[in-house]
Amino acid sequence: MCGVVAKTDIKTVKNLKKRIEKVVNHNVRLYSYGTNEIKNKKFAIIAGGGNSPEEISNIAELGINTFITGVTKLDKNYLPSVKAHSLLKKFRINLIGATHYSTEKFACIAICKYFERLGLPSEFIEDKPLLADM
Repeated sequence: MCGVVAKTDIKTVKNLKKRIEKVVNHNVRLYSYGTNEIKNKKFAIIAGGGNSPEEISNIAELGINTFITGVTKLDKNYLPSVKAHSLLKKFRINLIGATHYSTEKFACIAICKYFERLGLPSEFIEDKPLLADM
């Protein structure tokens, strides 16, 4: 897995959710498994589908109580989803789902800019997020 630990001046998970909705330009899903206050001004992000029990454990070890990823839907018929949500509840980590597409598109946009600086024309092709991911 590849992720980021970010610092923020946003104090609450609910306000962070609102900010993410502005950035991705659609509603996101909040699973409130912890307190509303963002601990130590830090949150974790794993783009795409960051439902790995190992990574959730790593986030807990870092003392982080807020986690953003793409695919967060609680699917009782899909064991990895059930395990991820169970661990998030156990560690009291809030989960914000913003869709697989919307959490990964910014890296694609950035790589296009990088290619342009190298003199390689590139274009990001916009798509629509799959809201069922949340």
